[in-house]
Amino acid sequence: MSFVHQRIATFTSLPVGALTSSSLSAQGIELSAGSNPVSPAWGEVVDCAAGWSYGGGSTMTAAGCTQALRFPYDDFSESFRPASPPIMFWSLSLTYRTTLPYVTLYLYPTSGQGNANACKVRLNRTEPIASPRPPAFVYSASNSVTVTASECGWGAGSTFFSFSFYVGVEGSSAGIDVFELLLESFTLEAGAAPSPSPPSPAPPSPEPPSPAPPSPQPLVFGSSRTINTTAPNVGVGFYQTGDTNYNNKCEKTLDRTEPIVTEPAPASFTYTAPPKTVTVTPADCVGGWPPGSTFDNFYIFTTLSDAGAVLWNLMIGK
Repeated sequence: MSFVHQRIATFTSLPVGALTSSSLSAQGIELSAGSNPVSPAWGEVVDCAAGWSYGGGSTMTAAGCTQALRFPYDDFSESFRPASPPIMFWSLSLTYRTTLPYVTLYLYPTSGQGNANACKVRLNRTEPIASPRPPAFVYSASNSVTVTASECGWGAGSTFFSFSFYVGVEGSSAGIDVFELLLESFTLEAGAAPSPSPPSPAPPSPEPPSPAPPSPQPLVFGSSRTINTTAPNVGVGFYQTGDTNYNNKCEKTLDRTEPIVTEPAPASFTYTAPPKTVTVTPADCVGGWPPGSTFDNFYIFTTLSDAGAVLWNLMIGK
């Protein structure tokens, strides 16, 4: 017989201030420290209604919670894990808030924070991006996620040793003024992972197949979307439908429509060239995605180069 040990971490009864290594011991959670000098290592408890100061110039509060765990930095936190026994866990559920485009949750399969073998899950923002930093801001929404081995693409029965957060964005953080994650609670399911359900009885013989549906339409920057840019390296990227971990992406560089603008930067600039249209389908992705693949969201990226450019704008119009 196997048993499941559930560890639920909440912060409403903790004193306001930075967590220490023993702060969550009574809730069955161990806080592990590595070589990361970030402070506070495991976040700090804040009063949602009374609020807190960000950067000395902004007053932050949160509606709908009593106290939360705040990670106030552009860096990795230290890690959290169930206190033994048992050591490993197979499911993590958490409720969070952030204005960042996303925060990355890292789940580690073994001791030590080796990011190369970690499972990375993006926690998408729950609020508008707070830029420029306002004098006062209220977190008004939250989101909950649950992660198991299947969300990581790992084999059935795989377990995790610990988890941590990267409170930042990969690549450029230009235009982001508030780096902050609020964690309201989290739950670890430790012990033996549930056994897979036995196979269902074979279904009755299927009816003759219906006519195939029309192929999904590709995302198009074409008849309804056009581009203008002076940037030498700007592009558009797409994520494959259903890819919640953002592992399968397709990026296409967009040719510039104007000469590269170099120093000295002009006081004004007029886009004069005709706009270009771009159509992207799964076949245009590296390696060619399977027929019928679709995209469910996209992003714009700019890669700085040594071409001396001073204008890095992309205009998308109808």
